[in-house]
Amino acid sequence: MALSTARWSAPAAFALHLLLALFLLRDGLPGDRVMICGDSLQRSLPWSAVLPTHEVQNRFLGDQPRIFYPYLLEAARVYAGEASWTWTSRGGGGQPFLGNMTSALLHPLTLLAAVLPVERVPWIAGLLVLALSAQFTFLFLRRLDLSTGAALFGSISFGFGGHQVLWISYALSHVLVALPLCFWAVERVVQDRSRRRLAVLAASFALLVLGGHPETAWVAACVAGLWALWRLWDAHGRFLVLMAVLLGVALSAVQWLPFVEYALQSHGKYLRSIEAARGGSGVSFGAALVFALFLLAAAITSAVYMIMQKNYLQRYSALEFTAYSIWFGTLMMLPFGRGFVESVRSAPAAATWSVIYLGIFPGALAYVAWAYVLSHGTAGRTATLLYLIPVMAIGIAWIWLGEVPRWMSLFGGAVALAGVVLVNARGRELAQTVSRNVPDAA
Repeated sequence: MALSTARWSAPAAFALHLLLALFLLRDGLPGDRVMICGDSLQRSLPWSAVLPTHEVQNRFLGDQPRIFYPYLLEAARVYAGEASWTWTSRGGGGQPFLGNMTSALLHPLTLLAAVLPVERVPWIAGLLVLALSAQFTFLFLRRLDLSTGAALFGSISFGFGGHQVLWISYALSHVLVALPLCFWAVERVVQDRSRRRLAVLAASFALLVLGGHPETAWVAACVAGLWALWRLWDAHGRFLVLMAVLLGVALSAVQWLPFVEYALQSHGKYLRSIEAARGGSGVSFGAALVFALFLLAAAITSAVYMIMQKNYLQRYSALEFTAYSIWFGTLMMLPFGRGFVESVRSAPAAATWSVIYLGIFPGALAYVAWAYVLSHGTAGRTATLLYLIPVMAIGIAWIWLGEVPRWMSLFGGAVALAGVVLVNARGRELAQTVSRNVPDAA
């Protein structure tokens, strides 16, 4: 029986990509060589003191012998049981090893050091970076119904392009190997929304985080997430994308949670707090921009949650949906619950009753009421009612805590209240006008 050429196009493409990568990296094939950038050595002691001086071609290539290769050596020691994954004394004055995301301790390309001689890992990892980047791009483009020739052109352009070749031994390229994998996984979910394919998409998102370069992972995750939303924009599709992202975050939590804890306890954070106490801002422009992006992300996810909630309230009651939301949120927060039992035992009674109050009234009852209101109105107009929260907070703080509001707070509350009244009153008038003047579509 004749075999379809499409069946063999992916294996043939991978063989081509692998042969091309072998050709480009052939100088590193002998076993007595370690692949490393010459410009990195020229800028790093002790090699710069003994190597012949030549003009540095790329001033950005300086971290390989000082960070990435030493981290790879430490990872090999961790895999062999000779070092701890929690702490290393070989970075700075000592630092958490898993807590530093540059370690990439759980990424497949780093895990090669667990089974291969560590001096061969940079060359083999570089080989796989080029070949897999191209192969995943080829699979993605074929999913878009491009011809084999066009898909090969695109795969070689990305896999053997400037970025992946320039940063071949760096964590940046390790992260971007998973970007076309995410695109390919999205297209598979578009074709069949099965749980298995959703799990592959979640694992692809997790690989972005585990790659060892948070900045590149953030940008790549945003791009992959936007592509997923564009391809799966219906209500069920948005839910699947959200689930894939949350599962990917959960799968990679073992890497980024120690990193967050490390960052929160860092000396830099302490110095910024001291600066803030002296009257300075304590936050650089870059840090302020990151905080603003997190706030923007929180606003976007809140809006998506509200729209999704509106859809599910057509099938579930307000109480049912609130129960599902709270218990699922509790499940996602369990990784942060270290020491919870001890904290409950040692907490004073006043603190315990305060938490119980917050869980019942501002938590459960408020969310049930919100879900009920949302189920009986449009999402846009209902959302404007949230601006009443700061107005009510000012009044409650005045009565309960004796905090007399300042004139600026009263002015802001008046503006918020006026906005709510304007949107709801004027919006109702516009809706009635449209209903009178626009004929029924039927």
